[in-house]
Amino acid sequence: MQHYQEKAPFNEAKTDSPERETENPPYAQVLLMEKVWDIPIWARPEQDKELPINFGVVIPGKIYRGGWPEDVSPLVNIGVSRLITLYSDRDQTGIANLPILREKTRQSGLTHLVFDIKSNEDLWLAAKQALATDEKTYIHCAAGANRTGLASLLIALLNNHTQEEHCNEKTLKDIIAKAIQHGYDFDQEKYRILLEQILNDSLTEGIISPSLFR
Repeated sequence: MQHYQEKAPFNEAKTDSPERETENPPYAQVLLMEKVWDIPIWARPEQDKELPINFGVVIPGKIYRGGWPEDVSPLVNIGVSRLITLYSDRDQTGIANLPILREKTRQSGLTHLVFDIKSNEDLWLAAKQALATDEKTYIHCAAGANRTGLASLLIALLNNHTQEEHCNEKTLKDIIAKAIQHGYDFDQEKYRILLEQILNDSLTEGIISPSLFR
């Protein structure tokens, strides 16, 4: 089996760093929990063509996100040892490709977890599983935009909750902005509602404070 050989050391900051954006990015107004939020719109990060489409960093050195990996070798080469696949039983392409991906992960020695995303509850399970170990983990769906965007947002919120007592407004805006940066369809009502539900669940779980929405 051929493996991709890196031409240069993997640079997470170059791959996915909002700090590299302009000081005054454009903003989008997003209605969430009866409050209008001004969310910065960051340009897409520089993409390594060897890595899966829409590749990005969720937690530096630990969790990455993106689209369906056609080849898992580049992920192995940056130290990933676990793959979390978010698929839908309504996605015929995903169903057809899943056995192929299972075989690729088996041959590469990767741990492979698969979640059939039917509700936000399944996203919570996937997010908590991503944080359950210190192994480098890659979480993905088909395009790495909506299912992966919500899961990555949850991972970031849960991780922030373990590091700090409360999630402040800037942190929450940046977490949402990162999901949008990687293609989350916030401007479609279906996905705005799903995002709102995730935030409402996070309030219920005590991960974010009600004061953020006053």
